[in-house]
Amino acid sequence: MRRNRRNYLLAIPAFVFFAAVSGSLVTQSGMDWYRTLSLPWWTPPGSVIGAVWTVIYVLSSVAAIEWWSAKKRGRRFGLVAAMFVANLFLNVGWSVVFFGLHEFAASIVVASLLALSTWSLVALMWTRKPTASVLLLPYAAWATFATCLTAAVARQNGFGFPDLPAGFWLFVHLAGFIVGLGSVTVIDLLGFLGRESCYWTETTIRAHKVTKPLIWIGMAGAIVGGALWHGSWTPVSVAQAWIALVLLMNGYFLSFVVSPFLLARESLGCSKELIPTWMQRRIVISFLISFVGWWSALALTVMALVQ
Repeated sequence: MRRNRRNYLLAIPAFVFFAAVSGSLVTQSGMDWYRTLSLPWWTPPGSVIGAVWTVIYVLSSVAAIEWWSAKKRGRRFGLVAAMFVANLFLNVGWSVVFFGLHEFAASIVVASLLALSTWSLVALMWTRKPTASVLLLPYAAWATFATCLTAAVARQNGFGFPDLPAGFWLFVHLAGFIVGLGSVTVIDLLGFLGRESCYWTETTIRAHKVTKPLIWIGMAGAIVGGALWHGSWTPVSVAQAWIALVLLMNGYFLSFVVSPFLLARESLGCSKELIPTWMQRRIVISFLISFVGWWSALALTVMALVQ
């Protein structure tokens, strides 16, 4: 057992280090081309990007070691291990297609897959190893930011996105609000009723299984549709971007903290019992943040339409 532990304590950092060095070498080879690009004003300096990636690689190694050290290894263990390896290949792959091949379209796709796989790792690790999940949060957030930056650089340097009318993206934006805000309103109301009612507590646990994916789908539609409808940074789009960031963080808490807690109670046959007061308080605060955030974002969209 000790030998096995020593093996993965050495192998995981070595594998991550190999991926980091490979990506860095490819990046350095394309820096002359990169300096010729027109970059968005919010592009971080190269020194900052390098420092952030260094921290992320260290945290990723610790998260992987934490996951690998689990005493009980279920079916999810192998899935997470495979996804972690795939994630590192995507990490290096982005450097290859962007800095090496100068392919904007492919780099956007790879960056999106990288962000999606990282968030998936965060979600999968949460139930068994919350510490490992939290350690990957900076990586997931940075991969999401890198995806947005890749798309912005591509657009600013002549890459043509599908030429769809602004009205279409406004429709996607508003449809996201209809789906997301509708689901938020339902689950918030049920959660409020469930504070002092065993019947509504059980109903809330059942309903959240449906509303949770709908809220995430709605949020995706509202964010993507809004970004492409606005087309540029305006006071309204900046405000909505900050609201979206708060809602994403709040959604993470509801999906990966509250939801597993409710499902665990259901599996133990406690779904008809009142939720403990300490959790009720956290849920109420989270619901208020969600409700106010969604309505504020919608109000900003209405303001933009009126103007």
